[in-house]
Amino acid sequence: MTKKKRFFFCASMNYSGYESICAFLNRRGGHVVLGAKDNGEIVGVNPAKVQEQMDQLAKDMNNPQLFKPTYYLTYEPMDIDGKKIIYFYVPESTQAHSYKGIYYDRNQDGDFELRSTEQIANLFIRKSRMKTEDR
Repeated sequence: MTKKKRFFFCASMNYSGYESICAFLNRRGGHVVLGAKDNGEIVGVNPAKVQEQMDQLAKDMNNPQLFKPTYYLTYEPMDIDGKKIIYFYVPESTQAHSYKGIYYDRNQDGDFELRSTEQIANLFIRKSRMKTEDR
């Protein structure tokens, strides 16, 4: 697996960013870089808005109307080539997570909505095995 497949780059947080976070929680985890294009080019985030964006991310991740179950992530602002980015790692969770009531999974470089009850059941079965193995 190449590194890019576990990275999500975006210039600003948007709907697909939250889909990726949910998919990372449900699969093998991954890295998120705010302030970078899909090709990895650093464009930066507004330095005056860094704290505001991190605060909004924390609120959204802990909002049960968005994420179920909620999840705590740690965000780290960084300077790269004189530009600010926000980096955070999303670990694989032992629980199945949904964003706005929809379950997402990660395959290759994409996030996919789990649409059938069989797909969702398989996610819960995989997660229940993780819990059993951790015991």
